Amino acid sequence: MANQQVELIERLGVEQAHTNAGRRELVPMGACHWCNEPLRRPNQLFCDEGCAADHADDKRRNGVMR
Repeated sequence: MANQQVELIERLGVEQAHTNAGRRELVPMGACHWCNEPLRRPNQLFCDEGCAADHADDKRRNGVMR
């Protein structure tokens, strides 16, 4: 019975991971999510790698990283 519970928990965890992988935390808005600079491509989130890194660092510092 314990093995069945462990298998169920693992299966549910894998299903949740697949569900979360399809979600975007941020949606494109036409401007950089960090500095608000206008973006050229419609699906861009940040204007450059620096802003993306700054955003990730800020999330880590504030304990929001998932």
